[in-house]
Amino acid sequence: MVYSKDQIKEVNERYQEVNRTYEKLLLRFMSFQQQLKNEKAREYLLQGAARRLKTLTRCIINIFTIFPTERVELLSKEELIDIDINLHAFFN
Repeated sequence: MVYSKDQIKEVNERYQEVNRTYEKLLLRFMSFQQQLKNEKAREYLLQGAARRLKTLTRCIINIFTIFPTERVELLSKEELIDIDINLHAFFN
């Protein structure tokens, strides 16, 4: 698939925001967690949602590290497998 320069620029700009967005959401989780009265709800928020958010963030970083938008050469079999692993972790 061929992307326009504007599309590539937008993807790269959004990619640069991944860590900042993760940190902002994590801070919101921490703030919200303090408001929860139910211990299980706090645990689910921090151990479930926050951990999955970190996994999602790492998957995005891993995929863009292996396959940056400016790359034009084909991926190796190992790289394809690594992309596949990260996509599966991302969507599961």
